[in-house]
Formats: sequence, structure tokens, C-alpha cells
Amino acid sequence: MTPEEKLVEDVVKAGTSEALRPFTDLITKLAGPAAEELGLTLQDSVKVYRLKRRIRLFQKIKEICDNAGINPQTVSLKVLLPAR
Repeated sequence: MTPEEKLVEDVVKAGTSEALRPFTDLITKLAGPAAEELGLTLQDSVKVYRLKRRIRLFQKIKEICDNAGINPQTVSLKVLLPAR
């Protein structure tokens, strides 16, 4: 592609983008809130799914500890995050 052809293509793209801006803005105003709500609804569903998975994981860990005779204890933060 020659530099002239590239320039023409860039100008056409810029003009098209600017010409469609009112429509883009309108669609964003109309669909934006609905899209956000849909995203939040999906987020809620994923959070519930993740919580259920965590509960199953903790139950499995408890079962493994019980079978191995391990009694889990609270770990002091001093052990987890030693002072420097």
C-alpha cells in the first residue's frame, strides 16, 4: 500500500468514526445501564458459584484432616508474617 493510499484509508476511517459518533453515543446511553446490570447479575452468579466451591473444598479438607487424625489449629499472625 502506498503512503497516499494509507493516508486516504486513515482519513476515511476517521471520518466514518466521527460520522457514527452520535449513534455510538446514543447506543451507549441506552444500552450502557442495561449492560452494566447484566454484568453485575453475572458477577453475582459467579460469586455464588465460587462460594459453593469453597464450601465443598473446606469440607473435603476437613474430611482429609479427620481421616489423617490432624486437628487444625489457628496460626498466629506472627508466624505467618514475621517482623523484619
